[in-house]
Amino acid sequence: SEDDELNRTKATLAERTDLLRDMVSQTQAYQSDLEAQVLRSSQLAEANRTYKRQLKECREAVHSLQSEMSDKDTSYCDVVRNERAQRKVLEADLEETRLAMDEAVRSASDREREAARLRDKVTRQENYIAR
Repeated sequence: SEDDELNRTKATLAERTDLLRDMVSQTQAYQSDLEAQVLRSSQLAEANRTYKRQLKECREAVHSLQSEMSDKDTSYCDVVRNERAQRKVLEADLEETRLAMDEAVRSASDREREAARLRDKVTRQENYIAR
């Protein structure tokens, strides 16, 4: 009958309306999830850019510090080499001065002995003349 047909149609319409309402609700949930994921993706992309920038800055700083360390190492090695060379020169000068002083002491001692010998000779000659 028409009433049964109408009731079946109403039931089908109600069922489809509920289904449509569920689909709209699910679509809104998906849309909300999508927006959250897009926001999260954007935040991660920004974090990635920040990380890459910081990584680049760190690598540049490391390179700069390695270069500075290498320069200082070279400089310090040059200073040590120069100091060693100066030390050798000064030690050679010191040895030369020590040898010259030893020679001067020997020479003074020899002159002192010669002077003593000559004084003794003069004294003996004076004693001989005085007789």
